[in-house]
Amino acid sequence: AENYTTEINLDALDWIDALSARLVSGFVLAIDYGHPCREFYNDDRTSGTLACYAKHRRSFDPLQAIGEADITAHVDFTSLAERAEMSGLRVGGFADQHHFMVGLGKGEFPDTDAAPTDETAKDLRAFQTLMHPGLMGLHFKILALEKLPHAGNSAPLAGFQFSPDARRTLGLG
Repeated sequence: AENYTTEINLDALDWIDALSARLVSGFVLAIDYGHPCREFYNDDRTSGTLACYAKHRRSFDPLQAIGEADITAHVDFTSLAERAEMSGLRVGGFADQHHFMVGLGKGEFPDTDAAPTDETAKDLRAFQTLMHPGLMGLHFKILALEKLPHAGNSAPLAGFQFSPDARRTLGLG
């Protein structure tokens, strides 16, 4: 749209092409801040996703603290997924960190009424920090790409068992 500015990473598409050419069989997880296309290009985000962090402060001017600030921008996960499919990879899952961590951790914490040990309680608190929707849980996204030697659908990876349909979420039709 007019007066809309955002970041794009053309090297990411080349990376997908190279990845597909080299991967014979297996899975790749791409983990980063980001959004599906419809959220990435949302009307509320007309100035992009670029952010700078220096001394625990956020800024949007990459020239403000040159050499001192970490500069970051979000990933358009739909573009990665589209290029992956064009390059011979299959989307194996897409989730926010919350749903992914819950899927991975499902069997790690006992589902009992017994009081947890000090170590289990400490592990559970750390796990809850990573997956909490109000903390880090919704900010990071995980995209699984796969190339398998056999045709047909594979069982979903454990981390994606509680996430919505990846193709629909990414707007892949």
